[in-house]
Amino acid sequence: MVEKPLEQIIENYMAQLEATSNLSDLRILLESVCSMVAEKFGAQDAERRPRIASVLDALLKYPCLGCIVKSLRMLSEEDNVDLLYRENHSLAINLLTEALRARLAAEGYTVEVEVSGRYGRLDVLIRPTNHGVIVYFGESGEVLVEVKSRSFSYSQIIRYLVEHPNTAMVIWRILPKQVFIVDGRRHRWLILASIKAAIGRGLALLREENFDCAHKVNSKNNAVITDAESLVNDFLSSLEDTLPRVVEAVCRIIKHENTPLSQGV
Repeated sequence: MVEKPLEQIIENYMAQLEATSNLSDLRILLESVCSMVAEKFGAQDAERRPRIASVLDALLKYPCLGCIVKSLRMLSEEDNVDLLYRENHSLAINLLTEALRARLAAEGYTVEVEVSGRYGRLDVLIRPTNHGVIVYFGESGEVLVEVKSRSFSYSQIIRYLVEHPNTAMVIWRILPKQVFIVDGRRHRWLILASIKAAIGRGLALLREENFDCAHKVNSKNNAVITDAESLVNDFLSSLEDTLPRVVEAVCRIIKHENTPLSQGV
């Protein structure tokens, strides 16, 4: 089978992009475009798998093609995040996982925290991730808690909505003591518009070869923590104040649907 020339593939994708507003079709097209961009710019992990999430994040974040390319080329840089930030983030996720398990169990739900393996009929399944916690409930209910111990990025939030379009997201900004909900079903227009924008930028990257721009893209180098004691104490105080609000927000969402999870989730 003869492979289609790249230009023909791009033209076919452009035609599909203009012809459809179907979310499922657009997500399939987006993944294909992200894979091709990852291959072109070497955005791959140690096992040569395309870093789809990182590519999508760059496509959503930057309108400038040059900035997207700079961001993708920086993926191989060492991440110099201070370990204190990492530990803060991990602590928040661990405490949240246990607080959710205890609260839901006390209210009579059958709860498991996923490590591996298959489960029988559950009311709620809690799955810790690198970014927060995903809570599965009912036949298809899903809540994603995004833990933000430092920065906030709309591109990252939108990426999660693209990956989980029917999910209610609880955004937990610990230090500013902010907890709010973003529901993908309510903002479907945003998901569709963002996917189309990302696909369009991805196709432009595949077609073009000159990506010079004068913009500066932030590297992964981070400022040195000068007052660790204040940072730790402020973080722990904010954690204490906001953790109950996050648990309450998740429980309110779950109570709208409380039928058991299907086996094997």
